[in-house]
Amino acid sequence: MREDFDELRIPSEIVERYPPDRFVLFDLLRSQVPDSLLKSIAQADYGNDVREHIEALKRVRSREGEDQRLDWHPREVLELVRWGAPAEWPAHDRHLATSFCACALIVIPWEASNEGFLEADSVGALLTAVPELDPELIVPLIKLLVELLVHSEPWDEDYLYVAFGCIYLLFRVEDADWTRWAEWFAATEREVLPWHSSMYPQAHSFLEVRSTVSHERFHVLVEELLKAPELGLEFKASMERAALVEDEGVGKAVGRLALLGVSAIWQMAKSRVQDLFRRR
Repeated sequence: MREDFDELRIPSEIVERYPPDRFVLFDLLRSQVPDSLLKSIAQADYGNDVREHIEALKRVRSREGEDQRLDWHPREVLELVRWGAPAEWPAHDRHLATSFCACALIVIPWEASNEGFLEADSVGALLTAVPELDPELIVPLIKLLVELLVHSEPWDEDYLYVAFGCIYLLFRVEDADWTRWAEWFAATEREVLPWHSSMYPQAHSFLEVRSTVSHERFHVLVEELLKAPELGLEFKASMERAALVEDEGVGKAVGRLALLGVSAIWQMAKSRVQDLFRRR
């Protein structure tokens, strides 16, 4: 299996056009979050530990301290709202809360790490919520995703999800080169998928690299791109494969683990531990 992935890294033209910036989106989001919305987010865990959560959320909103870390308070409510704010909330509040929580989970280091995790779930939440919240925030989101891609490796499990997000957003801002860069994504997917074959032997699409990601948000974006004109053949084939991937429920995830066997599961755990040490 190939070991040289340099040409699969994000094209330098994208980096130059959208300079990486870890906090530009988060700073714009946190400036819009009022105390009333923080209180609603703090109540997301069935009303448990509201006082502790809201105090921690205020520290997150203010980016208090250079060594800030996310522990249980407020990470639990950030994750819960990241999955989707309650339907009864006003639309603006839903999109803002989802965006704020998902972005915080990415840009603020977790308690056991020196940086946030490149979680596909958080990226998916941003891709669907941010354009609905304010189209002017799409470019800052691109800069965040470029930052994540620059500081990750093509074989990381979430790399293809972040790269896909970049391509989708470039389509949304009508970047003239988005179809050419979409072919870069398709070529990267083709080369990287075999790297994951020990853990995901049946993976034919980037949406099958990971067992727990919620695919619903990504499916919506895939279907939108399939309607775009002038798609390159390889990228169109990639999106068609992604459109066929079903959401993976608990039963299917457990079945996949059973199929992988003890050896492969051990390799998966080992890979996770190595990734954590690499991020230190």
